Amino acid sequence: MCLAMGNAIRFLKTKINEFDIDTPEQEAKDALLESIDTFINERITLAELVIARNAASMVGDGDVILTYGSHRLVQKTLLQARREGKRFEVAIVDDPFDQTGQDLAKVLRREGVRVFYSPNLGGLRLQVRRSTKVFLGAEAMFANGSLYGPAGTCDVAMAAADASIPVIALCETISFDRDRVPTDSLTYNEIDPERCSADNFRLLFDTTRSKYLEVVVTEYESETGNAPAQAILAILRKQEDQV
Repeated sequence: MCLAMGNAIRFLKTKINEFDIDTPEQEAKDALLESIDTFINERITLAELVIARNAASMVGDGDVILTYGSHRLVQKTLLQARREGKRFEVAIVDDPFDQTGQDLAKVLRREGVRVFYSPNLGGLRLQVRRSTKVFLGAEAMFANGSLYGPAGTCDVAMAAADASIPVIALCETISFDRDRVPTDSLTYNEIDPERCSADNFRLLFDTTRSKYLEVVVTEYESETGNAPAQAILAILRKQEDQV
């Protein structure tokens, strides 16, 4: 179960506990369904649109955007920037096992975006040298600002940070984890069931420490949508204050 699912379940339990014991059953069900619809619209559907808009504003004419594999928020961001008339190029370093970056490359090329594609991390150094910004989609953000993403994400972030290229993470607040503060990729992770044996070991995700991230783009910040990676807990507290 991903972190977003866990947060959604906690939200549901909280709403159920708020009902008075004497509330009629149908009234409670209707109110709960309305809360669920609002939650989906605000924290998932609209969140993606706002993040794409905020992140697209960071793309400038002449930029070369480096990304890893394919992530829905990164794709929405690049397409939004293209719709705004911005002229940029994209460098994709793909996961050698999943090859999801090929799908992203095809979508961008149909939109007239020039794409540089590397099928594995062997092309990372070359792609970093030609890039001006790095966009990474996060599966989750931990309380200490660490990014939880597909295995290989950390390699891209570290190489870009070493070359002084800004690394921009994209993540909805529903995928924020307020409790855990991992500093490595072994503490919380999943083993790839298809590619692990007595001789080989592969994790599905890795953890990128906050020092390699320039900024996190989320749907919540009222003005720019951007915040330092270490501001995860502050964003959640502001969000709760307005509920």
